[in-house]
Amino acid sequence: MRTYKANPRVRAIVTFNLDAVLQNYVVFRYGKRLLRTIERASASPTPGKISIYHMHGFLRFDQKAKDRSKEAPDAVVLTEQDYFDFFNDPTSLFNYTFLSLLREFSCLFVGLSMQDENIRRLLHYSKKERVRSLENEGERDEAIRRKSLRHFAILPRSGVTHIDCSIEESLLPLGTQVLWVDDFSEIPKQFQEMYQAAGDGWNLVY
Repeated sequence: MRTYKANPRVRAIVTFNLDAVLQNYVVFRYGKRLLRTIERASASPTPGKISIYHMHGFLRFDQKAKDRSKEAPDAVVLTEQDYFDFFNDPTSLFNYTFLSLLREFSCLFVGLSMQDENIRRLLHYSKKERVRSLENEGERDEAIRRKSLRHFAILPRSGVTHIDCSIEESLLPLGTQVLWVDDFSEIPKQFQEMYQAAGDGWNLVY
C-alpha cells in the first residue's frame, strides 16, 4: 500500500475560503490528513502536516460544526465592516502571518485576481524590505532584481495584449511574476515550473 506524507517544500497554504473543501479532498485523495487547519491565533502547527491558514475565518459543515475549538465563526469576514476591521489590525493573523510567509518563502497565488489592495500592500512591504536588506548586504542591482522577484501568480489571459502587459507591469514592482494560462488544463504545467524555480520552500495562496 502506498504511503503519503506532507511535502516538506510546501511550507504553508493560505486560503480566503471559509470551508474545508481542500482538507476533505486531501483526505479523500490520499487517505491521510496531511493538512493542519490554522483558523485562529491559538491554533498551533502540527509536525508532519502542512499548515493551512484560513484568513477569513473557518466554518465546518460536519459533526464538528459549532465546536468552537474546531472552527472560528467569531473570526469570519463577511461584511464590508468586517473587512475594514480585519485589515486595520496590524497584528492580525492575516497581516502578521501573511507578511511573515511572504518574507520567508516564495508564494504561488491561484484563483485570485491580484487586485486586492491589501494583498498588494503586503507584497509591496515585503518587496521593499527585501530590496533594502539586499542593498545593505552590498548586492548589485541585477542580483537585487532577480532575488526580489520571487512570487508567482497564475492568471488567465484576457485576450487583449496591452491589458495583460499592464497586469504584468503592475505586479513586477510587487515582486510577483505572472504565469499565464489560456485553459485550466495548463495549470499543472505551471505548477511544475514554479515548483522547480521556487527553491527550498514555497506557499500556496488561493
